[in-house]
Amino acid sequence: MAGEQARNGRDWMSFLRYALKGKVMRSRSASHPDQTGFSAEPKTSPDRPRSWASTQRLAFSVSQFATRGVSVPAIGDPLGGERLYLRPPAKVDYSQWAHLRAASADFLRPWEPVWPSDDLTPEGFRRRLEQYQRDRRIGRALPYLIFDRDRDHLLGGVNVTNIRRGICQSASIGYWMGEDHAGQGHMSAALALLLPYLFDFQGLHRVEAACLPINQASMAVLMKQGFKLEGKARSYLCINGRWEDHLLFSLLRSDLKSQKIHLGDCLNR
Repeated sequence: MAGEQARNGRDWMSFLRYALKGKVMRSRSASHPDQTGFSAEPKTSPDRPRSWASTQRLAFSVSQFATRGVSVPAIGDPLGGERLYLRPPAKVDYSQWAHLRAASADFLRPWEPVWPSDDLTPEGFRRRLEQYQRDRRIGRALPYLIFDRDRDHLLGGVNVTNIRRGICQSASIGYWMGEDHAGQGHMSAALALLLPYLFDFQGLHRVEAACLPINQASMAVLMKQGFKLEGKARSYLCINGRWEDHLLFSLLRSDLKSQKIHLGDCLNR
């Protein structure tokens, strides 16, 4: 019995590696790398890095493995849900990203570090992509943009940063939402996709978040996902040009497990 289970486990892992390799190779063969090292878009779809149909197919295949308890490494593909999907930023996102950030500047700046003077320019965005690529390559961060499923409109973003392995197995998350899309439950839906992925696929033990004490909306989002308040850190982050105190929150893998939320469930909602 033990030998049969071991063989079955190897068979599953072999099939999984084959399936994922096929997806990655097909994706790369349909595109060519630009100067940042990111894949440019397929010639048949210059404005959409990945169609919703392909996102949903990946979500279905990933969820099948997740429900079988198979550990899958990150390959930078989208995470798709019923209302929205998450995927890494790409060069073609510049127009939507710059427009949304510019339109939401007064709304976002009180909660963020000072923006570089060229932040919303094409060069500033390219520099951002290059940094994302470096961080992903060394396993330090996982940046995502959040898109509306039906219209492929950019809603906001969420970044997984400061990923620590070894005896920590932890990371921090930060997020932003365009002003016109705030207060509609989009960030809660995005985190409901991302958090099970971080625990089930990335093998993290702990996810941390920090927010300003006056940011009631952000606190509500975190607490809805089960984050626990741990305390207050003095002069923790430089926000909008000032060192600010922050409230520290955390979510453990066991917290999410107690809520019986898994990636497969989220992807099939």
